[in-house]
Amino acid sequence: MRRKSNMYLQTVIKDLLNHGDVKQTRGNYKDGTPASTISITQHFEKYRVNAGQSVIHNYRNTAVKTAIQEMFWIYQDQTSNLPMARERGVNWWEEWEVDNSDTIGLAYGETVKVYNLLDNLLKGMEEDPFSRRHILSLWQQNHINFQLSCKGLVPCAYETLWTITENYEVDLTLIQRSSDFLMANPINKVQYHAFGLAVCGHLSAMTGKKHTLRNFAHFVQDLHIYDRHVDALKEIQGRIKKSENTYYREQTLELPVCKNFYDYTVDDFVITRIHSDKLESPLEIVI
Repeated sequence: MRRKSNMYLQTVIKDLLNHGDVKQTRGNYKDGTPASTISITQHFEKYRVNAGQSVIHNYRNTAVKTAIQEMFWIYQDQTSNLPMARERGVNWWEEWEVDNSDTIGLAYGETVKVYNLLDNLLKGMEEDPFSRRHILSLWQQNHINFQLSCKGLVPCAYETLWTITENYEVDLTLIQRSSDFLMANPINKVQYHAFGLAVCGHLSAMTGKKHTLRNFAHFVQDLHIYDRHVDALKEIQGRIKKSENTYYREQTLELPVCKNFYDYTVDDFVITRIHSDKLESPLEIVI
């Protein structure tokens, strides 16, 4: 079977370098220089998880465990509290602290808690599994307005849609308004793949019917790299060309235990670790 993540990786690189639109952004590099992006729009990927297709490519390191811990920070802890993120080893939110509050404002986990989004989703999937209304959206306008007023970050990966088949196979779609291809995109794929596995494990434990994650789909409206990341993208492209005739195993993610969603820990996941060389090209953060 062709490895989906590396296939998509090659396509995205070609599209960004050959057909991407150059745009100015609201962000700056740490040295104060304004950043611009190269973007493609309406990008869609679909993985048959239950057929062994991996969402994690192996041409650079991906912080798999930290990605899962961030997912738990959002959906278990249900907070935007930065000290709690640090306790989980998640440190990449520091630059988006709102008004010296030790939080990122009314976003992500805080929105999940205030609107009881996760419990409502799980209850609906347990009681009415075949409904076409299983949606969890972090785009709650009151919170969006607050974030805009204080120049806080609004959700990038903001919505999931879920379908359960008569065989209790689960299809998960992640919708994302904006995605930094080299920095955040691999993390988002990992954490929502893990989220899907944990929801399936929860449903299996609560209903007594075995639920399995069948498909994971990812739609991004604006997929981009920053202008100072072009060298890194070309470095990955070079690695792919060198390995065209080589079989590459990819990292896989499994969750063999079924339990209440809130009882899962990162150690419940089984991760096949594949060595990936670090990029030599720098990846500067845009704030």
